[in-house]
Amino acid sequence: MALILFVLACSLGGCNGASGSADTATTTSTSPPTVSPLPPRTNAVWVYDPKDRSGQVNAGAYVDAIQQYNRTANQGHRIREIYSYGGDMEMYCPGNIVAACTSNDFYVFYSRDAVVYNGLPGKHSNASAVAYAQGLISDLLSGPPIVAPIIDGTVTGSGALVGFNDLSPSQARAFADKVAWRLCGDPIVAGVEFDLEPFNVGTANGQYYFYLQIAKDFASSEMSCVDSAHPQGRFFAIFASSNALKPGTTSSRRVAQIMNSRHNGYWIDPLYDLSSKPAGYRTSVDQYRSLAVAHAYNTTRWADLLGIKYQFGIPGAASFHEYATCSGSACTGAAGPPGGQLDYVMAAENAIDGSYARNDPLFLGTVLWSWSPRVGFGDTQFDPTAPPSSVGFYLGGLL
Repeated sequence: MALILFVLACSLGGCNGASGSADTATTTSTSPPTVSPLPPRTNAVWVYDPKDRSGQVNAGAYVDAIQQYNRTANQGHRIREIYSYGGDMEMYCPGNIVAACTSNDFYVFYSRDAVVYNGLPGKHSNASAVAYAQGLISDLLSGPPIVAPIIDGTVTGSGALVGFNDLSPSQARAFADKVAWRLCGDPIVAGVEFDLEPFNVGTANGQYYFYLQIAKDFASSEMSCVDSAHPQGRFFAIFASSNALKPGTTSSRRVAQIMNSRHNGYWIDPLYDLSSKPAGYRTSVDQYRSLAVAHAYNTTRWADLLGIKYQFGIPGAASFHEYATCSGSACTGAAGPPGGQLDYVMAAENAIDGSYARNDPLFLGTVLWSWSPRVGFGDTQFDPTAPPSSVGFYLGGLL
């Protein structure tokens, strides 16, 4: 999801750090849903609520669109799980020296200053998270909506998490504790999707110890992750390529350990942007189909060998390589697909069918990419930014 380059730290407003500033509240209220620690086999969607000219987030901007899809989709093909953008992680070590970092230098920017819950004085939530929890009608689903905020960050390069891999085990655990405390303090949060790129646990690095601690914290009452509404804790998902699951590698063994140490983690594998070409190079539908078939097959087989649960993400809207139209200087590659974005979606669904994932008890479902205000970078814009009606009609019986 690092595709959405325009999503910046603190984009949800409030931007309370992990150290925790005072929460404020509006008059909106609801009751937190009760869900299992690992979501049931269900379909999901990524949403990135836009901001208005004043910088305020239009929380729940896509509730009506998702609700309309659910009304027309067949039972079992509706969207129950919402990955809403929540914020990011950042670290600022004194003098940029990782060894000098303390817990005071670790931050998670996740606002929970928007909603106060009935019967839960002092409990506050994230505006977008609660908008989807309240807005989606449970009667159309097999249970209450499941909301899992997206927490992102860039691990290498010039991003905010430079040095993250270099954290010691104790530092990485301290960072995980802050993340758990901040997110589990939101009673509507059923779990968290981590998009810390690039994912790499090929060595016993900061990421490895961070995720191990997250698994422990999310299954513990010490960080408020276990409570009456979540008696078995919260779940977490890692968004990354399935290349990290390749059998016989140190990476795959560590992924299995992370996911299964508390049995509360799972993998989200994107079946889009599979090309190694530069961003903006459109993959033809035929090329995409070939890549997706091989990728889906490997993911299913490797996840089964590791005994880990997983989901597939599909390009229901434009990605950096699979898009209907493009404007700007980076646009190149194959001609536009005759059927628009639907052609890529059909190819993705066929790839999942061919992988036999649908009969796999470890397969948790499909994630639809996405509803967002913009997909692009610089002067380049990819469209559509939301699944068109043709995609919705097709997926209503297949998602």
